[in-house]
Amino acid sequence: MKYIFKFLVLSMVIIGLGGCSSRSIVVKKPEAQILADKTKAYVVFTRPYNFVGAANSIDIVHFNNRNFDVNYVAYLSAGERVIFKVNEGENYFFTDVGANENIQVVNAKKGKIYYINLGVTASTIFFPKLYKEDRLQFVNTLKGTSCSNKLLKKYLFKKDKEKKEKSSYAQKKNTLITYSSPTQVRISCDNNKVVKVEDRYYGHTLEELKQVELVKPNEKAFKVFNREKKQYVKDIKAYYPTWNFKFRDVPMSENTFLEIKKSINDIDFKKYTMVNILASNLNTIDKKVLNKLRKKLNAKFQSLDSKNILTIEFTINKLDTGNMFGRYMTMGIAKNAYRSNIGVIDVDINLKNSAGLSVGSFRLTELEVGGFLGGIDTLESDINDIIFNYINTNYLQ
Repeated sequence: MKYIFKFLVLSMVIIGLGGCSSRSIVVKKPEAQILADKTKAYVVFTRPYNFVGAANSIDIVHFNNRNFDVNYVAYLSAGERVIFKVNEGENYFFTDVGANENIQVVNAKKGKIYYINLGVTASTIFFPKLYKEDRLQFVNTLKGTSCSNKLLKKYLFKKDKEKKEKSSYAQKKNTLITYSSPTQVRISCDNNKVVKVEDRYYGHTLEELKQVELVKPNEKAFKVFNREKKQYVKDIKAYYPTWNFKFRDVPMSENTFLEIKKSINDIDFKKYTMVNILASNLNTIDKKVLNKLRKKLNAKFQSLDSKNILTIEFTINKLDTGNMFGRYMTMGIAKNAYRSNIGVIDVDINLKNSAGLSVGSFRLTELEVGGFLGGIDTLESDINDIIFNYINTNYLQ
């Protein structure tokens, strides 16, 4: 019996490692030639190898969001990358693997190359992540900077752990300290300097994506696509309204995601003694979220000094708590039903001084995906905690 068990385990590993690459062939043509047409733009889909989810291949199709006409892109296995040429303007892509349907829109410019990572998350959910220049620049600016108290407060870094490693500055072991931030960045500091930056949202650097093997669809892939074309159109039509209303422009992340749009200036650091919260166009659910934040801030900051008032403009772009029971029951089973049950929140915070001038702004988003151990709705508390901590740490005395 134990030999049969070992054989079954080995078979599963081989299947997982091999994926399903029968619909692609390796590209021999130099990439410079593939990317030569500067009147077009290029979208590069990449699946860096990861043992988790490796047995699943991802269907990718390009579609028109008005008439839902579809074009084939690839059937991508783990450890494969494909380049797709597009016209300038909005280009919509539909990805499908099991119960994991997603849509990614790329606003393409001529001569530009766009990278989308189709890696799997810890909960085996495939989220397409478009690499954006401002995000990449933010991560790069952290490299080599001083690991100062100011930096840690600015991005709400909290200490993860300390470990002994050989220092890059001396031939002895120093304490390497790591910190994590709701910006979904982790840094490692050595001798008060940032020596390593890990982008936990993207998961891989652009350089790592570019090293993945380049493939293209083979004849079999197009035959399968033509046979299933009507089903693709049906699936996209069914999912597009949910995506457009609920997920469009929201970072696909299961963790609270802080995006700082305008950083605090030194002159405004710990300057304010009182807060004034403003909000507009709120429905009943939104007001509950806002009232919790207002109560939390006012309980701590009740200064009579009205000279240094910080006005917090609170805008809820999207709020759908989803259905916790539905998240549990449809995990990996029902496609559109599962996506409808996901909770999502998207909030913009603008900060102004008493003269009405902007002194900072940031955005917070989060998805509540659910499934086992993940279905409890914590969207409101997570968002409010970070808003409170960010304002308290940087702006209030």
